[in-house]
Amino acid sequence: MEKFCFVIPLKWGMLIIAIIDTILDVLGSVALYYDLPFEGKSSMFCALGLFVNCSIIHLMGCIFIVLTIWVENRIFLVIYGVSGGLRLGFSAWIMAFALIYWWILSAIIQIIIFVFGVYFMVCVVFWYYKHEN
Repeated sequence: MEKFCFVIPLKWGMLIIAIIDTILDVLGSVALYYDLPFEGKSSMFCALGLFVNCSIIHLMGCIFIVLTIWVENRIFLVIYGVSGGLRLGFSAWIMAFALIYWWILSAIIQIIIFVFGVYFMVCVVFWYYKHEN
């Protein structure tokens, strides 16, 4: 894969990935916050806290992926890969949870996060192998 979305060079696609990932993390946290019931269910707030922490870790991964545009260091891509994998797993968990409890907004946002996340991980893997030289 040489181009991001078949148009943009993969180098600048990494910047777009970081921006879109950050926006999706914020949307996911907000949607989960509004879908959680507030009737004293502390486990639900624990899920929100875990998602927010996962989003903060993934935000750091997004910052590292932007750094790879200028600093060719493959370890930054590994950090993004680990945080992206963590976020994909947690997103799948929240998606299943949202579908069980009919939290429609959270379910839709988590499906979008998951689909975009898989495509972004594929792009990052290709960017990683491009740095192999």
